Formats: sequence, C-alpha cells, structure tokens
Amino acid sequence: MKGIGTTCTLAAMLLVLCAAVPPLAAAPPVRAILAAERAAQRRAQQQQRQRQRELNALERFQRMTPAQKQRFLNGLPPDRRARLEQQLDRLRHLPPGERTLLRDRYREFSSLPPEEQRQMRQAYRRFNLLPLDRKRALRREMLRLRGMSPEAQEKAFQSEAFRKDFSEQERGILQGFAETYWPED
Repeated sequence: MKGIGTTCTLAAMLLVLCAAVPPLAAAPPVRAILAAERAAQRRAQQQQRQRQRELNALERFQRMTPAQKQRFLNGLPPDRRARLEQQLDRLRHLPPGERTLLRDRYREFSSLPPEEQRQMRQAYRRFNLLPLDRKRALRREMLRLRGMSPEAQEKAFQSEAFRKDFSEQERGILQGFAETYWPED
C-alpha cells in the first residue's frame, strides 16, 4: 500500500509542476532568442563604428591642408558651412590646453552608449536655453560637483541650499550631467 500512496503523491506533484510550467510552444524558440541577441550586438557594433567614423572625420579635417579644408567647406550647404565655420573659428581661438581638453571630452562623449549621448545632448540643449548669468552659476556648480564623490554629490542634490539656489529645471540639468557625464572614478 505504501508504494501506491507514494506513487500517487509523486504523480500529484508532477501534475502541479507541469501545470506551473508553460508549454514549450509558448516559450520563444532558442533560434529566435539567439537571432535577436545577434541583431542587438550588430546594432551596437554599427553604432560604435559610426562614432569612430565621426571622430576620425574630425581628426582628418584637422590634418587637412588649408586648400583641402576650403574645398570641403565649399561642398557644404550654406547654412551648414556657416555653422561649421563658426565652430571652427571658436576652436581655433581656444588656448592649446583647452583644445586638447575639448578633444578628450569629445572622445569620452563618443564612447558613451547612444542613449547616454542622447541624454547629454538634451541636457546641453536645456543648458544653452538658460540666461548667461544662470549658465555661469551652473558651470560653477558643475565644477564643484565634479570634484565630489557620488555620495557627496547626492548629499548636495538633497540639500536645502541646492533646492534654494537652483530651479527645478537647473537641478535636473545638473543631475543629468552628474549621472551621465561624470563617471564614477
């Protein structure tokens, strides 16, 4: 009798377990999962190659002769050319140390995942809409925050002085930069 009771108990447990496990038809096929993973990996590699091409294009432009640069600029639409010439003029007038820092920051930015790059661009757009005096205040605060550990930054973000000194929009900009651009050392 004992053997029949144990067999019935095992059968009941198997029925419960089988009811809890979805049928194989409901599970996605392994091939589909692997194909999706390969596609995601290909997209990430393509995005990395695109970022590297952009960085290489900037470096190639820097190495061009003045005549080559002029030919390149002549081939651009007028509005794009004007924007690029303004940016190049600002770059030329920077001290060498700042140019190097800017190039290094661009490389850092280029190495960020696309989503973080998007967040950074949004934060910069919001920052650029601020009045000059507020931009200066945010720059000072960014420098101060950058020198802090992540824990100290978080404490600063929660402080009453931070809430008093910066609007909700400004606090969002500062926190966005801290989360995205200031990697933990």
